[in-house]
Amino acid sequence: HRTTGPGNPSDGHQLIMHMTDPQKKAVAAAALFAVLASITAGLIYVNGLILEPLLPGERVPSLNIIRAAQHDTLHRRAVLFVSPVCRHCVQALDRISGMNGAVLRSLTVFVSGTEQETAGLRARFPLPFIADPEGNIARSFRNSIVPALYLIDEQGILRHRPNIRAFHSAESLLITSFLADPGRPDRTTTPLTH
Repeated sequence: HRTTGPGNPSDGHQLIMHMTDPQKKAVAAAALFAVLASITAGLIYVNGLILEPLLPGERVPSLNIIRAAQHDTLHRRAVLFVSPVCRHCVQALDRISGMNGAVLRSLTVFVSGTEQETAGLRARFPLPFIADPEGNIARSFRNSIVPALYLIDEQGILRHRPNIRAFHSAESLLITSFLADPGRPDRTTTPLTH
């Protein structure tokens, strides 16, 4: 025998139907607060509605901006999106700045902050930062989270999106092996994606 109504939490629809208006408003406010707290903490980067992330195998947009920032034309590269207020981003920057020279030479970091906030990160980490205060580059990558790392091959194709938040040895090895030898074919067969 099954009952419905507010006493049966397994029937969510019925539960909501029996809520009073103040209760419904409280639930909606709590949900909105959770989203806003995530954005503020840098867990979600929102600068326009992003529908679907750029996937491995797709051509990378804005390649000319990345090439100009790295003063080259054709090699594997890494693009990192960060926010100056995100603690996970600062941890990722710390880990990446300790990686080998091939990784550092191939990296461009886009900051979803002002030029002043970007300068603060430049002073703290020896990495090539570019301010993206309006989120134009992030939107062109369909990127909606920070930190987010994209590994791009010589033809401008996204090959991997390692989980830069976890940054375990598998991600570190993937990043290093992909960027270490730009002339070598990509032998990392399984992309690690978000």
